[in-house]
Amino acid sequence: PSGSKTGRGCFSCIMKLFYEISGIPMELSLCGGVRVPPYMDAFLVPAPRTVAIRYRVETYDSPPEIHDVFLSRVSSFDIYGTYPRYTLACKYLLDSREDACYLFLDLAEKTGRILVPAPEPGKGVLNLAPLLGMELLLADFGRILMHGSIVRYHDRAILFTGQSGAGKSTQARLWEQYRGADTLNGDRVVLGTETPILAYGSPFAGSSDIYRNESCPAAAIILLKQDTQNSIREIHGREKLTAMYPRFLLTQWEPRLLQKQLPLFERVIQEVPVYCLACRPDEGAVALAEKTVFG
Repeated sequence: PSGSKTGRGCFSCIMKLFYEISGIPMELSLCGGVRVPPYMDAFLVPAPRTVAIRYRVETYDSPPEIHDVFLSRVSSFDIYGTYPRYTLACKYLLDSREDACYLFLDLAEKTGRILVPAPEPGKGVLNLAPLLGMELLLADFGRILMHGSIVRYHDRAILFTGQSGAGKSTQARLWEQYRGADTLNGDRVVLGTETPILAYGSPFAGSSDIYRNESCPAAAIILLKQDTQNSIREIHGREKLTAMYPRFLLTQWEPRLLQKQLPLFERVIQEVPVYCLACRPDEGAVALAEKTVFG
């Protein structure tokens, strides 16, 4: 890939770590004194028999030159390339520097090469999760990302989603408080198209700071809207499709990846009930949703 001559690394000091995220086993080779943040500890696993994708973190002296086609700016990332090889560039992912970090992701070979600036002594904690390229990778493993929080209740997953400020984290906390539910994640949920559909915790927790490497079957998706009264109804058909489409992280800027993601999205919304909950932040909203979903 572009920049292949700029990697430096410390090949005599390689440390291998193994992670499992949404059931996908990964290998991470670290060199150059770079460290991963504590939130990734929840996803550490013993060395598996097989690895689905291998990442290597190296340091660079000078930024790589990128000659690939620019595709899109998504959040803080600039994305380049064509299927199956992509380059992601983003700043502010290493605690000691403001230089850019890069991911060279090969979906065909299932490899990711991460380039980061050489850390200052005593620093070098890499905000790893954004540099795994999960939005691009997951579709190859029958997975899809959704904006939302997830709680586990009676070994089933309830997923709260909605626009920013709709109360996703608030509803998760209310279920913890009044029903003893466990919050698995507060920002992004991975949905796997097994039978039944599984909802996974992820290393993308937002401000919730909750990282759980656990999963359970999805009971319902609840689309939240703040209101002065609590009311709930199941939605179907076109309304369900148009309401849920913006809640998923779909690569609309890359048609070939989108073609992989759309069947996953369609299966999720076909098999998982979706309810629209207009609610106050109180126990009444919890009781109403519980009765509707679980009977």
